[in-house]
Amino acid sequence: MRSQFSLRRHIVFPALAASIFLIATTLGKRSSIAQNQDFGRFEGELAIVQIENRSEWKLLRDLTFIGPNGVVWTAPRGTIVNGASIPRAIWPIGAYPWDGVLGKPSVIHDHFWVTKSRHSKDVHRAFYDGLLANKASKFRAILAYAGVLLFGGRWTATREAFVACTETVARKRQVTVEEIAQMCANPRPGKAQIVWTPKPHDRDWKKLKRAVEAGRQPKELERLADQLLLQSDPRADLAKEFGLVSE
Repeated sequence: MRSQFSLRRHIVFPALAASIFLIATTLGKRSSIAQNQDFGRFEGELAIVQIENRSEWKLLRDLTFIGPNGVVWTAPRGTIVNGASIPRAIWPIGAYPWDGVLGKPSVIHDHFWVTKSRHSKDVHRAFYDGLLANKASKFRAILAYAGVLLFGGRWTATREAFVACTETVARKRQVTVEEIAQMCANPRPGKAQIVWTPKPHDRDWKKLKRAVEAGRQPKELERLADQLLLQSDPRADLAKEFGLVSE
């Protein structure tokens, strides 16, 4: 009997251990896949070089981010970035924003901040998702997201109908809220992409930062940032007409 039990033990226990290992490995892979699907993923490594005697950097190969919703964001080879789209308040001390976890998301954000080929709301959100995909901590990702929500500007993705006081402005393909805020007796119709660059106060950033520290979630921060911008800029009502801020 002992020899039969011993034989069964040597056969069954290794088989059971192998089954447990297989299940754990499979669950680990599923967990990893689910995490990537939640945050999106970057394709390729960041290859960037500083342009001589300038505070600008050039992308040596395409950098692509695929968001959690499947939307593809690509900064093409040759893109010039300088970190202008990323508030200095969230830069790493003594470094540029593409150092560390900010790197890839900052390049994507810089590119679309310059081209404005997609709505600012989507560009800023892709920055947040990219930070999480690049393994930034949740706190750091939300703090950086709050920074671009407040200081990153707003713009429409499509050309919108508007009226302006001069023919020059009416014919432009991209106009600012400031340019169309002027009142006149004989306004001229136009259709262009609308850009709004509010100038929030330092106290606004302190309020938003406190909200991050209190554990506010992205949707709450979006609403709070909109409220602060509506209060800080006299042209905010016009920006609201074009959907650049919510109610």
